[in-house]
Amino acid sequence: MELFNEQGWAKEEIDERLQVLWNMSKLDGRSEAMNLFEEGRHLVSCDSLPWGDEVRERVVQAYLQFIHGEMWATGDGAREMQGEITSMIGGLLGAANAEGRITTGGTESILSAMACAKHRAYTRRFPGIEPGQRFSRPGAPVEPNKPFLEFERQSKSVVMPIHQHYSAFKACALFGLEPVTVSPRTERVWEIDPDDVRAAIREDTVAIFATAGVWPYGTIDPIREMGRIAEEFDLYFHVDACFGGFVIPFLELAGYYDPPLDPWDFRVSAVSSISADLHKNAMVPPPCSLILFRDESLLEMAKVISPPSGVMTGTRATGPVAAAWTMMRALGLEGFKQMSLFTIGLRDGMMAGCQGIEGIEVSDASKMNLFAVYSRTIDLRPAIKALRAKGWTVSTKPTPPPVCLTLVTMPQNAGQVEAFVSDFEEAIRENHVSLGSAPADYDYSHYGGIPL
Repeated sequence: MELFNEQGWAKEEIDERLQVLWNMSKLDGRSEAMNLFEEGRHLVSCDSLPWGDEVRERVVQAYLQFIHGEMWATGDGAREMQGEITSMIGGLLGAANAEGRITTGGTESILSAMACAKHRAYTRRFPGIEPGQRFSRPGAPVEPNKPFLEFERQSKSVVMPIHQHYSAFKACALFGLEPVTVSPRTERVWEIDPDDVRAAIREDTVAIFATAGVWPYGTIDPIREMGRIAEEFDLYFHVDACFGGFVIPFLELAGYYDPPLDPWDFRVSAVSSISADLHKNAMVPPPCSLILFRDESLLEMAKVISPPSGVMTGTRATGPVAAAWTMMRALGLEGFKQMSLFTIGLRDGMMAGCQGIEGIEVSDASKMNLFAVYSRTIDLRPAIKALRAKGWTVSTKPTPPPVCLTLVTMPQNAGQVEAFVSDFEEAIRENHVSLGSAPADYDYSHYGGIPL
């Protein structure tokens, strides 16, 4: 057991130990390259680094300048920055009057949306009565809110694709909601039929959830069609754009999509809220996400269950807000468009290279810098282990079975596409295992931080 030392460590001791811990956080001694922008073997959505040393330095300085602040007593400036971020992104996503909050990550953003959806259902069941109201005469003991207790006893469900991010299932568990999942009809596991969404709606359904940037396929759910269903049944509709929210709109503005994408954001009138992670494609230091509500009335509903600021946590740090604001002001629309085109170009090269390997397939419906690599004939798990031994940081998912390789291209991956494809092809050739013939003693329990 580690004990609290009697005397504080000397600076040299602390620095030495920090360096050891830093090295532990990287693979194959790559921490010796202190310019992290040149480190390109991370093919995951975390550790996203600002595009270029100058921008990175400005973002880090802003973070440090606000590192000791919080969004309460010392948060006036951060709240101002939060408002500007909300306005800019809300307008970009089709809602000029959007209201929102910076959160600690995509999970908190999803939790906030689910809280809002639940309260919206409550207001439909008991119009004009808030969950916080008390029904007692002055001086008498406070009694429970009887309508709210009645509402809590009633069953409530949320309809979502089976590939919805796990945080939506976590939110259902926390708020007493039943997740009703919709599965794909074909081997293209990323495709959901809107008719199946409609069929899943029950009398107790309070919300529909969808995703723009499905992990790990890079796809977009049929949001326009799902929005029509939400309007038909008067349901809350949330779009999880935690991965896609800071790349899809800039690719749209740059004219990348031909033909254009179907509307997927607030342009779909039924969309109530959108979550988007700044610490992914916006390249802001984690943790930093954004939950956007179409208007103030929905934000107020979220506040009732998550007082007083519309998110799940109380104390919120101002450092990530300052970093996010600085990144957006430093790059501007043109910078984000260039970044998005750059990363999707890397993805195009990576995808083409992987498709050229015999026995390998990819999620060809990907709309952003994220796609899945899988095989119907080869067990990729030994090859993935070999890739990690070569220093590549990759993650996996057990769908399609037994495993698919998740690849994310970010600016720091420049110059790494050919190297990765070459190493991947070599790893498959030297560790070729046909499906169903893997050795019994091979340890498949853990890959890329995701248990299988």
